[in-house]
Amino acid sequence: DSEEKIGQFTSELNQIYQSATAENQIKQASLIAIAASAKRISPLLEKMSPQVSIAMENCPHQTVIACLEDALDETMDWLGQQRLIYELLPFDRPYHTPMFHSYASRLRPFLDKWITRAPQTKTYTCTLAAPFSDNIDDIRQTAYDHWLQPVQFSQTISNMHADGVRIFVEVGTGGNLTAFIRDILRQQEHIAMAANIKNRSGLTQLNHLVGLLYAQGAVSYTHLRAHE
Repeated sequence: DSEEKIGQFTSELNQIYQSATAENQIKQASLIAIAASAKRISPLLEKMSPQVSIAMENCPHQTVIACLEDALDETMDWLGQQRLIYELLPFDRPYHTPMFHSYASRLRPFLDKWITRAPQTKTYTCTLAAPFSDNIDDIRQTAYDHWLQPVQFSQTISNMHADGVRIFVEVGTGGNLTAFIRDILRQQEHIAMAANIKNRSGLTQLNHLVGLLYAQGAVSYTHLRAHE
């Protein structure tokens, strides 16, 4: 039943995307990762808005912007003049900005259908940099806003730390978020570790992670034996 629901969810979401693409309802834009804080690039945003918007505030030393194609050359010229290191990312959609509105509006009925209850575990959202509300209508609105507002990863991690969170586990491939967390929480007590990184096999890194969690008391010997 769960697999069937996941398949239906994925199929419906893909149909929405395909329909929007066919009708040319998704703006094309470049995503640029800049080695600077959002405050550092605020003059660019004031100069180029609304053609340039912040998409992700990852950490004190990285901000990602979305830039429409007709503003790309001027944006890169400005970054060069400021001697900022930047990288064009392999994406062509203005995710997490108001420029993504035409696509996000198609998602509203989909989100209303599939989001049916509040999280049973306290869950933070990078759209609010705070936990989700318990109100289902608020949760649906936040899920919708997620496509239109910047990902406040840096502030979310800071707020989680202020709320007492000390152990951060990155689930996925790469380990980039772990590096961001270490930048955000430098000089503050915390542990951050990825479940999967490029320079170790998946099983080896998973063993490292389990060992770390065991040492910190996050998992017990009984838990480990129960999953053998």
